Amino acid sequence: GGDGPIPNAELPQFGMPPPVPEQEANAHVVDSAVLGDRLAGDAGLAPDDGEQAYIAEHALAPVDGIVFYCLDEAGRVDRARLMRSTGMASYDKRLVEGVQTWRFAPYVVHGQPQRVCSFTHWMFGQR
Repeated sequence: GGDGPIPNAELPQFGMPPPVPEQEANAHVVDSAVLGDRLAGDAGLAPDDGEQAYIAEHALAPVDGIVFYCLDEAGRVDRARLMRSTGMASYDKRLVEGVQTWRFAPYVVHGQPQRVCSFTHWMFGQR
């Protein structure tokens, strides 16, 4: 099934942020803290009860995932993709769909709104 854990060998190693996707190489890529306050969208995006039970039952904690996203000139997310899987397809899908609802004030450089990209890292549970 698609919801089972992904073997560790297939996951990017923890540490440095993932590389910027090639199609976004011309966009500004910034730390998410630079984007300022989120105007819309849920930042929490914790695993649901079923996913939390799966994590506990299979001793997977902590699980982590990274979503790379880009904002258009108006501050709306117009691209979001999974860069590191949590190992649970349902949770990965919810993270990407959740990020797609986010909205920020426009990112401005020299008085001009710019397309900008960033990533957010979620971690759930402790060992």
